[in-house]
Amino acid sequence: MKNSSGMTMQQVQDKMNMLRDVFTVVRLLDVDSIAKVHSGEGPGEEKEKCSCYDYWQKKVPCKNCISAKCLCDKTRKTKLELIGSDVYQVTAEYLEIEGTPYVMELIEKLDDDTLIDSDGCERLVSKLSGYTDKLYRDALTGAYNRRYYEDEARKETTCAGVALIDLDDFKLYNDTYGHSAGDMALISAADAIRKCIRKTDRLIRFGGDEFIVIIDGVSSADLSARLRQIQTTIHAASVPGYSRIQMSASIGGVVAANEPVENAFDRADKLMYQAKMKKNMVITENDIIEDRAEPVKNCRGNDDRPQILIVDDAPVNRELLADILGDRYRILQASEGEECINMLRRYENDIALVLIDMIMPKKRRL
Repeated sequence: MKNSSGMTMQQVQDKMNMLRDVFTVVRLLDVDSIAKVHSGEGPGEEKEKCSCYDYWQKKVPCKNCISAKCLCDKTRKTKLELIGSDVYQVTAEYLEIEGTPYVMELIEKLDDDTLIDSDGCERLVSKLSGYTDKLYRDALTGAYNRRYYEDEARKETTCAGVALIDLDDFKLYNDTYGHSAGDMALISAADAIRKCIRKTDRLIRFGGDEFIVIIDGVSSADLSARLRQIQTTIHAASVPGYSRIQMSASIGGVVAANEPVENAFDRADKLMYQAKMKKNMVITENDIIEDRAEPVKNCRGNDDRPQILIVDDAPVNRELLADILGDRYRILQASEGEECINMLRRYENDIALVLIDMIMPKKRRL
């Protein structure tokens, strides 16, 4: 099919009718349609202007629109589109019809009747799937990344459990031990979460020290139990090379009621911030938020060293004492009095000694 120029609209319509015997979709786009589809202008306008949105079941404008490129270069282009395990060939051809520029799009599914043999098709699908996996994977933790959430998960309608997990005092790890320690903590936390979820569930690194977990087919009670398991597993996890780091996480979770994931995420985010006020805590929509968290049991396994709490507003002082005492004691840290009281309530008899800086700034009351 060679490039066409100076055709009449009737000639193009006759040509398109013949091509429909070969291709699944044949459509003609003018300049305005391509511009609006490409830019996504106007609420809902892209669905009216672009019939391939329904065909591909996409909700956002294509980021690699060959029709726009075709129009710009005044040429013909072809690309492959991977939907699930199916491969489609998409061809766009620049046309001038009665002096007006257009682009004709042709779409064909590559199946058993095409010239690609089964082995070649499997290798092609495998290669394209690999590109997609790299695009949507966090290089450090192996979890899905923020781009996956924005492109795929956010608008999904689901009845799954949705939880936001935030590592407590993560900045302190970086400031005290360096970014390598922070990286190892993130890897250890992601591995701990994976131990508590199924392969069919999804772990997403939302950004920094925050993770999203999407757990399919779970009740409110099961979600609460699963999140507490995640909390305990993270708290018990060791960080290779940094034995003095004891991680904890604040978690908020909800069960989506046949609604977009982003709606459930917003509610889980608010619950997570409530949990973060006390740290190392899980709050779901079914929980009654009390003045104190449920005490955390010693989850260090065979580590029978006494646990002490260091209270000082200066991080440097806390870490200096932790370095001196860390070989003989398990270390907890608090930066001010209220945090100290919350830890005493939470850990109760598991704290053997409290070291308090007697000179700390008073907390200003509003």
